Amino acid sequence: NCQISISPEFTNPLLIDTLVSDTVFSIQNLNYPQQFFWRVKAINDGGSGSFSSFRSFFTVQPPGQSLFKVNLIPEGLYNIVTNKLTRIDTVKAYLIKSFSPYNIVDSAISTLNDITFEASFNFTNAISGLYYIKIVHHNSIETWSKNGGETFTRFETSYYNFTQSQNRAFGDNQVLKNTLWCIYSGDVNQDGTVDGTDLQLIDNDLLNFTTGYVPTDLTG
Repeated sequence: NCQISISPEFTNPLLIDTLVSDTVFSIQNLNYPQQFFWRVKAINDGGSGSFSSFRSFFTVQPPGQSLFKVNLIPEGLYNIVTNKLTRIDTVKAYLIKSFSPYNIVDSAISTLNDITFEASFNFTNAISGLYYIKIVHHNSIETWSKNGGETFTRFETSYYNFTQSQNRAFGDNQVLKNTLWCIYSGDVNQDGTVDGTDLQLIDNDLLNFTTGYVPTDLTG
């Protein structure tokens, strides 16, 4: 039998007559920060013993999210007159180990702000370390962060900005539009290149007057 209370007198315990058949017991959704007291007594077919002396534990505020805030611009969505994206769009980011064979460690999806060009990715699995950031957008060329990798610290907020310079992307794989560097648009079929196949898909949708949220709409 286990009891948990916010007072050592066990008045109004949170758990009353809770039977525990193992040496471990967990409880969720406790307030924080708070001190809690607990005690146990043995029960078998012959009856029950006395409660043990109480012990205590403290709950603390859970750690923050593990965020990577990334600034990026898909070339086709960027309007140089308004200095905004033509729409808020969805992007996916991967954290990839900084050494061969460059395994994917974590991934997250975020919306890209049309004014600040920032997306906040919450990586819940990756531990602190050095990673490449891989950006995937539904009609843009897959783009990695610069050579060498970036520091990611679990339960803290890290930052990366692709728009500052061409070499912020691996292999300088960006295009200058106005004064900001953008990831290349046009990879409609997501095969890693922008070629005639992509152009044909765009042309077909134009001829068919296709509307809606489709990868052939590069400009939004």
